[in-house]
Amino acid sequence: MKVHEFLTLNKWTQGHIAVDANGVACRPKSKNACRWCVLAAIEVCYPRAADRRACLNKLGKSLLWYGEFENRITDWNDTPGRKFDKVHAML
Repeated sequence: MKVHEFLTLNKWTQGHIAVDANGVACRPKSKNACRWCVLAAIEVCYPRAADRRACLNKLGKSLLWYGEFENRITDWNDTPGRKFDKVHAML
């Protein structure tokens, strides 16, 4: 599954790489994870390192093109006031 298909508003989180149903931080591939940041969603969707790199490169280029890139993708995801629609549009 592609990351833009996987990551929905109900599956997206900020402030942690992934969280369970109680909002407790967990590993992205944990069976309890139910919400993911962009970086963790990429990890879940693309088990092969080459596929993850390709997706991250594409996202990084999009962020640079639109002047959205910050220090790290996780910082961009976690920016206060960041809306899911903006995140999803970059995928």
